[in-house]
Amino acid sequence: MIVRKLRIQRGWSQDQLAQFSGLSVRTIQRIERGKTAGLESLKSLAAVFEVNSQDLQQETVMDTHTNLSDKEAKIIEHVKDIKDFYSHVINYGVVVGAFFIFNLIISPDYMWVWWIAIGWGDYKTTQTGQIIIRFCSCIACFANNYLPSVGRYGQQYQR
Repeated sequence: MIVRKLRIQRGWSQDQLAQFSGLSVRTIQRIERGKTAGLESLKSLAAVFEVNSQDLQQETVMDTHTNLSDKEAKIIEHVKDIKDFYSHVINYGVVVGAFFIFNLIISPDYMWVWWIAIGWGDYKTTQTGQIIIRFCSCIACFANNYLPSVGRYGQQYQR
């Protein structure tokens, strides 16, 4: 039995297993990657999983082509999807936040950054984002530079 497989069968995260066993998350990660575990770590994991430490010790090397059931494969795919979602959300927040600051410094009278924020949000939902972002950027540049009463050059046209 493999530690990763036992953990996934119970629906636990690595962090949860670390809390239950008293080990660090890093130690759990190393053991799941097939590194040799210490005797105390094996005993702790065996107690948490309610198995014999000999069973855990027999399979210390994790095969990358482990036969997983369909349910386990779906769980792993779901966890990857959640991880991707949160990494995209963080990336979106950082980049759009930086653009907001840049917009406030360069042209505080016109918030062209909304076009980027909307375009990027639509990109993540429709997967046609490069076209949408380019289109929104072009509209924002046009509005900022050429429309009367919009953008930093608008004052010269209002006279």
